[in-house]
Amino acid sequence: MEENKEFDEKDIKKAQKLLKIAKPFEKEYLLKDSPRLNILNIIEMDTKEASAHAKILEFLLDCKWETNEKETFFSSFLEKVLGFSKTKIKEFLKEKISISREHVIKNGRIDFVIESESLCIAIEMKIYASDGDRQIERYENYCKSRGKDYKIFYLTLDGHEPSEVSINSEVKCISFEDNILPWLEESLNYLKKEKYKYSFILQYIGAIKNLIEIEEANMEILNTFEEMKTTKFLNDRFKEKIQSIIVEFIEGIDKNIEKKLKDKEILKEDSFCYSRTYDFFNGTGVAGSCYRLDKIKNKDNNLDYYLVFSIEVTNDIRGSFHISQYTDDKGYTPIKLEDMEKIDSKFFNKYSEKFNNLKLLKGLNNNQYGVWFHIKNSRSQEINFKNFSDSALELVEKDIIKNEIKEITKDIWNIIKDF
Repeated sequence: MEENKEFDEKDIKKAQKLLKIAKPFEKEYLLKDSPRLNILNIIEMDTKEASAHAKILEFLLDCKWETNEKETFFSSFLEKVLGFSKTKIKEFLKEKISISREHVIKNGRIDFVIESESLCIAIEMKIYASDGDRQIERYENYCKSRGKDYKIFYLTLDGHEPSEVSINSEVKCISFEDNILPWLEESLNYLKKEKYKYSFILQYIGAIKNLIEIEEANMEILNTFEEMKTTKFLNDRFKEKIQSIIVEFIEGIDKNIEKKLKDKEILKEDSFCYSRTYDFFNGTGVAGSCYRLDKIKNKDNNLDYYLVFSIEVTNDIRGSFHISQYTDDKGYTPIKLEDMEKIDSKFFNKYSEKFNNLKLLKGLNNNQYGVWFHIKNSRSQEINFKNFSDSALELVEKDIIKNEIKEITKDIWNIIKDF
């Protein structure tokens, strides 16, 4: 926060002036008939790589729709997006092909892996997210381990290169603007008589164009060094404010939940907030809070095991039940349910049954460690602090954040009170 001192009253006035310049752009944009009017944008899913774009692209690549009498979406994708020759595509399609989304590898996941007997294709997609440490290099190591030819593609809105922290490998940069959009727009020519397919593709084209237009509109108001400097000032203050909202929001929910758990004598040890709660934009791991609801000490290894409920904030907010092992050197480590069954079958059976009873919960997801679900606001909207969703920004209003803390506490309590 020390850098704040370089901004005086003149800088504040410059910031106010820049906001006045930006306001007409925003008003004009909201009023006009534009790609903004697409379903993904309306439901605030348009910036989500894994849960929106990756799912849509996987569907298109895996479906059998014909874009003309000789091509499917998949074969035209290989040519128009990845740049394969028709001869290469013909050879490739003779082999058995698998398409995997969110492909799990050691130390990470790859957005897409397309693999045949002779070729492994890895595609990493970025909308606004930053690169992980040596991310592309890790993907290359995975491809090499497959023992065949490979290609790595980096898909962004504008085709920019991966960051230095990620890149140490040969990678081809492709973009939504220059590669995905032409591929989709050409396909519309063959779907005009199929109104639902046509509408589906048109909606997705709108979602992509909207993201590109937002990027271009942002650039139109930044034309001088002073405007750039002022924008940095606004951005720094904006993130500081979001950080304070995150702390108030999570601590508010944590305080309410902890009190309810203690009143019912469920909580075994005091709750705590994860460290990233207080450094969301620079920290690692997750923000949120942790509640230890039950505890056993295993006689064979003399270790403590806990049933844990956690509120986790990364892109969105999730509630999670899992079992953790505690050791002095590593702290709390989630345990796979199959391993817990071997360690203590009684403890495992007790909570495995409770996990199964949660199946009626809408949107419940299972993984190898337990179960999780999305935590939404009082209007059933996801709150995304990382991508600054409207549902996150509105928490700046004191009445709104107070009400959301109250309503979310109530929703979470109704789920965990019987554990």
